[in-house]
Amino acid sequence: MHFSFKAIPKGRDSLEEFYISKQTMEHIQTVARLLKEHNAVEKIPSVLYRGDRKHFFPKAMPYYFQYEGRAMKPDAIYSSIRILLRGLVFETQSGKPVTIKTHLLRHAFATEAVQRQNVNIDIVAKLLHQRDLNVTAYYSAPTPS
Repeated sequence: MHFSFKAIPKGRDSLEEFYISKQTMEHIQTVARLLKEHNAVEKIPSVLYRGDRKHFFPKAMPYYFQYEGRAMKPDAIYSSIRILLRGLVFETQSGKPVTIKTHLLRHAFATEAVQRQNVNIDIVAKLLHQRDLNVTAYYSAPTPS
């Protein structure tokens, strides 16, 4: 059994399948349950997408990142990440503060997978939906600080 969802990767214009772990699927199901309970509905509420790529989503659709009936904008999602990570200090080896954003998490995932877990770079490229292995190599290279 595998778990997946469909989304439009950055730089593309059509849906692609993203494979996820059972644990990640359980977290997604928890968010869905909480959204349905909060809104007293049987399905995830549909909202209009408000991000830069809203032209791909002209109609209201079920969306996980929403609050009070509106899709959250990227800045709100970044703020949510910072709230979840409050109290944790992230800095470079030289002590410079690091702001955690979703794009940085992609780099962290690729670096961990390739450098520490020895996952083949082709597999990491597939997981990140990157067609160019040079991009994946850049994402997975340790960053000097």
